[in-house]
Amino acid sequence: MYLLINVGYQFVGEVVIACNVLCSFPFITYKTAKKLNDILKQCLYLDNRYNTINSTSLANDIVKLSINNKHRMITYDVKDLYTNVPVDKTLKITEIQLLKNNDKHKTKQIITILKSILAQNYFTFHDTIYHPNKGVAMGYPISGTMAEIFLQHI
Repeated sequence: MYLLINVGYQFVGEVVIACNVLCSFPFITYKTAKKLNDILKQCLYLDNRYNTINSTSLANDIVKLSINNKHRMITYDVKDLYTNVPVDKTLKITEIQLLKNNDKHKTKQIITILKSILAQNYFTFHDTIYHPNKGVAMGYPISGTMAEIFLQHI
């Protein structure tokens, strides 16, 4: 099944041009989300000092720490992280962060595309297509960045 949707955007320098995109259903905005994710990473400053790339990197970082008996190591895991990301609040945080380093026009274009992408939050489970009413879809290119933006804000 193919759909013709008007959510595709092409970045030409500093200008965004709207264009129609023909996609198979499971990937309606996947490519656009992937491109926008790259753009967000360039336009936003995400302070990743508390993140790790993988368990090997974490182990190497921990070995370098000077720890005494008064120190405690604490780890946190957010239950159902992606489904609990408040999309509207995260969009507002993203807009504020973008305005720090970008002009209003570019910020508005990015936020408009981001809203369109996040509104099409579909996933499949056991051959059934779902559209959740909150959060971001797990496995979607932009979801990790949205979760990161929100978590760094709180």
